[in-house]
Amino acid sequence: MAQRDQCDLWITREGREKPLFPADFKDYTWPNHLVNKLHMDGGDQGGAEYLVVPDHRQEQVDQLDAVCRIHRMKAAMTATDYLEMIIGQVKEDRA
Repeated sequence: MAQRDQCDLWITREGREKPLFPADFKDYTWPNHLVNKLHMDGGDQGGAEYLVVPDHRQEQVDQLDAVCRIHRMKAAMTATDYLEMIIGQVKEDRA
């Protein structure tokens, strides 16, 4: 049986059923391979809303973000940007 792609990270909050910031982490040397995979799969098949790439793949983000949005994902971003988004939300929730 083929293994389905699964979301790599689910962040949950007590009392909330829906996970926050579900993300799939990818590290492709050639972004066109990942773009083709996203198009073939119709987006992320594991339920991720965010596609996260290592910081050293920053140059891929604009291309991947456009493809993610075509397939109704929220965004593609670097790992640092993803972490900053989560920290920002936690700080906002505590205020």
